[in-house]
Amino acid sequence: MKKIVAKRRKTFLYLILGGAVIVCFFLYFLFAGPEPAFELGPGWTIHKYVPTFDVYKNDKLVAKIKAQSGYLTSTALPPPGTPLKKHPFITASVLVPEEENNLSRLLKEAKDFNEYLSFLKEDGYVVFLTHP
Repeated sequence: MKKIVAKRRKTFLYLILGGAVIVCFFLYFLFAGPEPAFELGPGWTIHKYVPTFDVYKNDKLVAKIKAQSGYLTSTALPPPGTPLKKHPFITASVLVPEEENNLSRLLKEAKDFNEYLSFLKEDGYVVFLTHP
């Protein structure tokens, strides 16, 4: 009798652990990418993991960037009625007006997010991953 109970406990623990692994596996793939996993309605989405970076020049925070298709925000306000255009591979906010033209020039030269990061580093910017 004790062997049967021990065997059932062992089987039950294996089922619990297996279920936990399956749930973790599902959640990992649900949140492991830059695109929305689910759109639940206007403004309600569950997003996958998106790396976020802070960009510094001379120990001064000049921009915040994400590896996700989105909008580029400037230190200057756009003219009224100007529609915002979505960028194909980056969401960025420039925080220092003096660096905006240079950051924009580097972005226009880049073909993808990783190339943009390498252009920033080559140009003397320091890039830190802030949201792993």
